[in-house]
Amino acid sequence: MNQPISLIVCVHNEENNLPVLLESIKPGKDDEILIILDRCTDQSEQIADRFSSILPIRKIIITETEWPESPKKWAVFLGISHAANQNLVFTDADCILPVSFFSEYRSQFNQSEVIAGYSLPDFEPNSGFLQELQWMDALFTAIKYTYFYQFSCPYMSVGRNWGFKKNLFQKEYLESHAMIKSGDDDLLFQKLLSNNPKVALLKLNAATTGTKKSWKDLINQKARHYKAGSKYPVKILILLAFYDLWFPASIVFLMGSIYLDSFQSVVIGSSFIFASVIFITAQSRRLLSELGLFVSSITRISLFALPYHFLLPFLSVFLQVLRPKWKS
Repeated sequence: MNQPISLIVCVHNEENNLPVLLESIKPGKDDEILIILDRCTDQSEQIADRFSSILPIRKIIITETEWPESPKKWAVFLGISHAANQNLVFTDADCILPVSFFSEYRSQFNQSEVIAGYSLPDFEPNSGFLQELQWMDALFTAIKYTYFYQFSCPYMSVGRNWGFKKNLFQKEYLESHAMIKSGDDDLLFQKLLSNNPKVALLKLNAATTGTKKSWKDLINQKARHYKAGSKYPVKILILLAFYDLWFPASIVFLMGSIYLDSFQSVVIGSSFIFASVIFITAQSRRLLSELGLFVSSITRISLFALPYHFLLPFLSVFLQVLRPKWKS
């Protein structure tokens, strides 16, 4: 059965990234590509025009956003509203799509109504600590949300690589959290689940080249993401808290056992920590292998997993007090 797709790309001054994305897009004959040009002041529109001779591109130009606190959500809403097809898929201007992107989604839409894929940074070994940290962060996040999928408790998708049936959507699903600077993907995803749709996890990576080049930009980005997390359903927050606190609680338990000189407790605490690291490392390598990506060494993943999962709960609290900015 033919399943034509509307690919929606929200663009805000992406002249450096947009050509790479458009070169990677291989649509079918009935597919369309909606480029939502959100207050662009660079050459993004001209680039879209140049590619329109070889791709089925439709432009939507935004000169003033109606949701200034979260302009991307307004762009997403306009993309959904103008899409000609029932099957909507989203990616970002700083992504590189695999050749099978459209065919994989087309196949999934035959049996699913909401589809979530992966999006890991385009990674080269020895690219620097900040870049590798973002790669590991994306990998560990993917492990977490795919783990929840396995237990029939999906809670998020990645905005660079997901899709759903248009008939599931209501404007309120975005408008209800338009005052939050992020959440155009995960909060919308959770709203869509209220329709009890058939959900699929697509093992297909849309690599992003948009990693942050400075600690300031990275912290600002993560702060935006964590602001959306505070609006998750209570059930999901409890489950995520349990998942995130398991590892640091084991560390604290071990330190207390050492201080109290309790050999049995030291063994228990060490076993918890060891099992946690083995689980994260094994799941990370499995996921990378399934996606056909570079599989990092056990030692490297473990060395990142230890401090990352210990500091994550403290970092999430710290980021909640920041006031993140959106793109200018």
